[in-house]
Amino acid sequence: MAFHLAEQPKIQHKFDRQAELAGYDWLSSFLRRHTELSIRKAESLSRNRSLGMGREVVAKYFELLSSVLEQHQLLGKSACLYNMDEKGLQLNNRPGGVIAKKGSKVVSALTAAEKGETITISCCNAEGTFLPPACIFKGKNKKPEFEDGMPPGSVVYMNQEVGIHKHTNFSRVAKVSFYFKENCK
Repeated sequence: MAFHLAEQPKIQHKFDRQAELAGYDWLSSFLRRHTELSIRKAESLSRNRSLGMGREVVAKYFELLSSVLEQHQLLGKSACLYNMDEKGLQLNNRPGGVIAKKGSKVVSALTAAEKGETITISCCNAEGTFLPPACIFKGKNKKPEFEDGMPPGSVVYMNQEVGIHKHTNFSRVAKVSFYFKENCK
């Protein structure tokens, strides 16, 4: 961008004309002059997600949300509006660095035998009331130690396939964790 800005008004510069880039020296000088700026590691954002954040798409979403809230008579009932998210947590540890003899072909470290995920479900309403978390472990048999250290009211489910399928687990979580207030029915 700096190269193109310098080229437009025909400003003399020492930028690389073949690569059409400003150099490292220019960048470091620029950052010294503008101390409010810094180089940061950017988070990944997919093209589809960035398109979903366009002004028209967001406006359409809120129009649809408003009509659904009106249709179900939920406007002004923030205690009735819940948001749920699930997050997969890897059970395997990643082995760290290992000191080995130079030229070693195979360097191994012990990890958990099974690969899999634990799914955590978090849910809160628009008032800020949180439901206790729910965890879905892969497997058949539930063990008491799976609940060690969890907040009161938390629930643990076992599932052969990890993930929320058709939100059946979420409805179970909601029924176990709280009852709907009278004005939310």
